[in-house]
Amino acid sequence: EWAPYPAARLALANTLEVSNLVEIVKAKMHTSASSIVSLTHFLTEGVLTEQYVLENIDALLDCIRTANVTIRWTILHSRMQETIPMMNHSGDQRRVFDKGTDPDRLVTLLLQTSQLEWKLKHEFERLLAAKEDRWQHCINETCDRLSELSEYFTGEKPLTRVERNEDLIKWFADTSAK
Repeated sequence: EWAPYPAARLALANTLEVSNLVEIVKAKMHTSASSIVSLTHFLTEGVLTEQYVLENIDALLDCIRTANVTIRWTILHSRMQETIPMMNHSGDQRRVFDKGTDPDRLVTLLLQTSQLEWKLKHEFERLLAAKEDRWQHCINETCDRLSELSEYFTGEKPLTRVERNEDLIKWFADTSAK
């Protein structure tokens, strides 16, 4: 299928050279193993708390992204034909790939990645559902605190050493009313 495109064929032949493929397979399998370790950590009971998710969203999404790239690469290359007519060493390439990949590890990676995606999806749905209530609670608490601060600046509270400041009283009262 690449015969009419000599430049593309040459680029593919370079990439699919057995020595290059060995390095690529090693790198992908290392990535697969490290992704499984990270996923196992994130999926440990009690790790994915609301606070943890909000503070570590970049690491969580990076882990999912890396795992998905590894899964796609492995599945795509597992569909390589036994022999590809245009490639000189396609049988060797197939053996290198088969030797360097572990179907059980791929299934584990796939299941853990989907489980983490599912848990994060539900955590974000929960956070978004509670967003309005939290916002209203914070607004009410801020208004209460601003009112207290306004009363403090009247200078009539016991144990205060603050001079009465009409401008600050008015500003805090107006701000809390908003």
